[in-house]
Amino acid sequence: MAGAIPQNITEEISLRLSPVDVIGEYVQLRRSGSKYLGLCPFHDEKTPSMNVDPDSGLWYCFGCQAGGNLFQFVQRMENLSYFEAVRLLAEKAGVAFELSETAQKDNSERLRALNLLERAADYYHAMLLENPDGQLGREYMISRNIARDTAVKFRLGYSPDNSMLLNTLLKAGFKTEEILKCGLIRDNNYYGPSDIMRGRLIYPICDVQGRVVAFGGRRLDDSKKDVAKYMNTPETPWYSKRHTLYGLNWAKNDIKKQHVCVLVEGYFDVISLHQVGVTTAVASCGTAFTQEQAQLLKRFSVSERGSAEAFNVFLMYDSDAAGEKATLSANEIIEEAGLRAQAVFLPAGDDPDSLAQRGLEEVQKALNEAEGIVSYKMRKLLASEAIDLTAPEGQADFVRQIMPLLRQVKDPVRRDAYLRRLSFYSGSSETRLYSMLRSFSRAGTNVRKSIRRFTAEEELFTICVSQPRWISLVREIVTVDMLDYMLEDKQLRTYFYALFTLPNLEERTEAVSLPELLSAEPDAEENKRLAELLTRDKMATDAEDVRKLALAVRDRMWRRRLDTLRLEIVPALDAGNIDNSDSRYQEYTQLKRYFHGEADEDNMRRIAASLRDHVWRSRWDALRRGIVTEQQAESSINSSINISASRYEEYLQLLRNFS
Repeated sequence: MAGAIPQNITEEISLRLSPVDVIGEYVQLRRSGSKYLGLCPFHDEKTPSMNVDPDSGLWYCFGCQAGGNLFQFVQRMENLSYFEAVRLLAEKAGVAFELSETAQKDNSERLRALNLLERAADYYHAMLLENPDGQLGREYMISRNIARDTAVKFRLGYSPDNSMLLNTLLKAGFKTEEILKCGLIRDNNYYGPSDIMRGRLIYPICDVQGRVVAFGGRRLDDSKKDVAKYMNTPETPWYSKRHTLYGLNWAKNDIKKQHVCVLVEGYFDVISLHQVGVTTAVASCGTAFTQEQAQLLKRFSVSERGSAEAFNVFLMYDSDAAGEKATLSANEIIEEAGLRAQAVFLPAGDDPDSLAQRGLEEVQKALNEAEGIVSYKMRKLLASEAIDLTAPEGQADFVRQIMPLLRQVKDPVRRDAYLRRLSFYSGSSETRLYSMLRSFSRAGTNVRKSIRRFTAEEELFTICVSQPRWISLVREIVTVDMLDYMLEDKQLRTYFYALFTLPNLEERTEAVSLPELLSAEPDAEENKRLAELLTRDKMATDAEDVRKLALAVRDRMWRRRLDTLRLEIVPALDAGNIDNSDSRYQEYTQLKRYFHGEADEDNMRRIAASLRDHVWRSRWDALRRGIVTEQQAESSINSSINISASRYEEYLQLLRNFS
């Protein structure tokens, strides 16, 4: 997909947009030398491990190994296709571009699927509001006190007990296979394809951009006990439950402004709260609250009003035991993400929907009385007859039940306040409790220990990119001809080729840019690799350091070659099948002499040429065999021969080298 977008377009966007500014809209960044550091939004962490390099335009997390360019960052954060991310940033940068035929083809499946889902949402919505077959759905809406304006805002719908959805989508030009892939119908061998949401009230599920990506449905005929009460369409390439929050597309602007979010469990909870004016309500989509959803909310925590630590997530779950369990679970995930959880405990028998039915004042009162999980747990234990704080055993039990919750609090100010309160109630000293808290706390991940050690080849590459004045020195030791057989890493081999052929190296003072290094837009994996290499801090070097590293790279290859030859030569010598006139034996002997300090550089240059020829000849033999095989196969079918032009050109070039 990346290759389908003209490279000059992505380069123009990259020139106009600073990666620090764009990524800084999602993540708080601070300068660290020539780079910027921030907490990675793609995994939970306490210590910043994501580096942003403003020079290369790349970012990389040394904690979870995610990385890439600016477009891939926005792609992940916004759950977009690559093309959609480029289009979004192009609009931001004021760059216009047209979609190529290749890009249209690559993007067509996703676009058709989203268009299909929009058509389905329109069909369901019209059924609920206008069609006689939607009467049951309208009666249910009235019974739940949902106004027509609210139904229009959330695009609520109804699926009648017939096959009209399938027929409507087929007439619109969609194929049965496409409708099946979107999860809207099931293929029954006896009755044929049928709407899976028959007889249900429909809730369109949208992504952050407001595009319909899935549907939820509630059974309206309660006599059908054998049918699931609630149902979601299945996950698809464009819909993941773990990464989606119902209602976020409607709530996101107010969440950003108010720095507050109300988290509930059900679709109707969200709808009822929005109807009475609580427009920051969202819900998980038929699943327990996830880390991915916490990271999604965290995107809206960076605002002019303060840091992410001041962002409050009010957990308004049902008042039953299951709701309390869900609150405790979500609290840990939210605190771990660096946000602040506030638990809203409703009166017995209540849920957010029933509370909203009594009006905004009742909802606001419950929100005002919200408290942290630690405060709630302390209050509950103090009121319990099971804990006797006059006895040492009761004091110990009190501390043991609070400590696991206390360790979840990442805000040091709140943690200290809770700890002082715990000390007061339990009679234990703050010093003793601090010691217990450290032992209870899970060991933090040392990001530096998780950083992969670079190979000598990777270190040499990063030095050459950041300080191109050393490339000439490196080329004297590691020549262009050596790259084919010295580097097993194909990506690095390509990068070194580009570096070694740059013009005017002796005069350069600035680092090598990505457009100079790559002739085309790199794919996602290549960008991730480059990001890892280029965002890490570079070590200070002098000529001797660079020379030693280049020699180490060359020696690593020669040692591998020596090991390979030893496996071939020693058995042949024992069997008397080889003598000292054999070129492999001479090469083996010279390499042994070199590693014993007995060979000079002239001898080693001859060995390098021998190794190069060995690799070239092996590659030429492989190409020749493949091409001959293809020619024979093609000629047995017809007279035309279809051989990859690039492979055939490589074959001819190697043949010229040997000539």
